[in-house]
Amino acid sequence: MQFKEVIGQQEIKQQLINEVRTDRIPHAQMFLSRTGTGGLPMALAFSQYLVCDAPNESDSCGECPSCRKAAQLIHPDIHFSFPAFPKKSGKPHFSSDYIQEWRKAVAQQPYQSEYDWLQFLDAGNKQGNITANECREIIRRLQLKSFEGKFKVQIIWMAESLGKEGNILLKLLEEPPADTILILIAENQELILNTILSRTQVKSFHDLSIDDIKEALMQQDIEAERAENIAFLADGSFHKALELLKTTSNDIFNWMEIWLTASMNRQANDLVQFITKLSGEGREMNKQFFEYALHFFRECLALKFKSPDKVKLTLKERSLAQKVWQIGNFDRIARVIPLIEERHYHVERNVNVKYILMDLSIQTEKILRGKM
Repeated sequence: MQFKEVIGQQEIKQQLINEVRTDRIPHAQMFLSRTGTGGLPMALAFSQYLVCDAPNESDSCGECPSCRKAAQLIHPDIHFSFPAFPKKSGKPHFSSDYIQEWRKAVAQQPYQSEYDWLQFLDAGNKQGNITANECREIIRRLQLKSFEGKFKVQIIWMAESLGKEGNILLKLLEEPPADTILILIAENQELILNTILSRTQVKSFHDLSIDDIKEALMQQDIEAERAENIAFLADGSFHKALELLKTTSNDIFNWMEIWLTASMNRQANDLVQFITKLSGEGREMNKQFFEYALHFFRECLALKFKSPDKVKLTLKERSLAQKVWQIGNFDRIARVIPLIEERHYHVERNVNVKYILMDLSIQTEKILRGKM
């Protein structure tokens, strides 16, 4: 992967390039990047830049043998560790056991989440982790000479999965072998040991801009209007944008319109039909509905204190938002938002969606009409 393929994050790209060109590369770096903001793609692009035979001022050449191997994740000096689980119960496991699957998964979606990765492996209810054995294997292989005479790069994806076993790597992080670069990628800083954080240079990734996500979607032949709508809803995450692509913007807006109309007008039969249909759409669609509902009500509030061009609502959504304002006021609409956030939390933890939607519908109607 090249830097030009990484969405946004221009400041971090330039910082990494400058480190290489001035020969001041921190030997251990931590990329703090929530899902969909580019931690793994950036690590892939950076490692390719490091091993490139003819890098220029802005990117790797993309054509030399080293670049071609790096792009296919088969370069012998670029190593990967990631959450995994034993293929056979009771036996130790290593990331290398899954390297073929890893290459396929990353080729399909470099902005993947840990959940995506484990689903790709058909993990079921199994949890992935990076074991003490994997940490020792990292130390062992980085002691070896590089195959092609340049840098050795170790990428550790989802470094939270190290847990306390990460202490095994402390000496390596402090004093790695010559020309060895370690890149740890994490989403939640609080789950990383302080002993590891203190030995790495932390680079924090910001959320992607709407324009960056829109442009990336249009490069996938998504029409401009739909790309913009999805970018509004994506909350700065290209991973979320790709999930939203699986449904149409009309679908999710229609769900919202049906729900609000049935709830506000106390149309019991319509509400029951809506709940039955939506709950049958599966967990991911249910999550998308609650995320969209949060977006919609937050932008409803924004209508009253932001300029029109800053409000992330389409014309149809604005029309529906005006109907909400006819019923409620600022304080009431604001009270609905934490209610939806709490129900979204419950959906993520597999609470029965029918109960959640019915409860949300009743309470939303009461709050907007000032009855509670």
